[in-house]
Amino acid sequence: MKKIFFIVLSLCLLGLIHPKQSFAHFLATDKNIGAVLHIDPNDAPVAGEQAGFFFEIKDKINKFKATDCSCRVDILENDTVIYSDAVFTQNTDPNLSTASLFYTLPKTDVYTIKLIGTPRSSNAFAPFILSWDIRVDQQEKASTNFFTTPFVLIAAGILLFLLFAFLGKRFIIKSKDGEKHDKETDSPVY
Repeated sequence: MKKIFFIVLSLCLLGLIHPKQSFAHFLATDKNIGAVLHIDPNDAPVAGEQAGFFFEIKDKINKFKATDCSCRVDILENDTVIYSDAVFTQNTDPNLSTASLFYTLPKTDVYTIKLIGTPRSSNAFAPFILSWDIRVDQQEKASTNFFTTPFVLIAAGILLFLLFAFLGKRFIIKSKDGEKHDKETDSPVY
């Protein structure tokens, strides 16, 4: 009975834990080259706030090297380039295939992010253009739902614990000889 009580209590308390929302990264490919774009914060950039753009570049034929790439990123708004810069400049290890940049997108809109790679030598890798369309919104004020506030969740957990403690105690009684028995089966509880 104690084991069942503990399991039920644990499951109830685990139900009160809310996992953080997860987001997908964005994949784009051009022939043998592909890249995953991750935007910080949470793959959901906010207008007027700095965002980090991280590109993880993969090559199916393993010819791509950051040191052989004259790579740049363009940010376009309504087909007009509003930002352009070489990537791998903020990368402390140019041998890695991860490029990054930080930029503040000015307003709510749909922006196109282009990663353009041109090889420095003719037999390094095939040139590529990878493109992503990113929606940028204003930061929404966090709506507080009464039932998801930490205070309510903790209070609900305490109430569930007390309820199960009461029910557990009700089904376990002490006999005259001091041994605990289950009320329903009158068998000893160990």
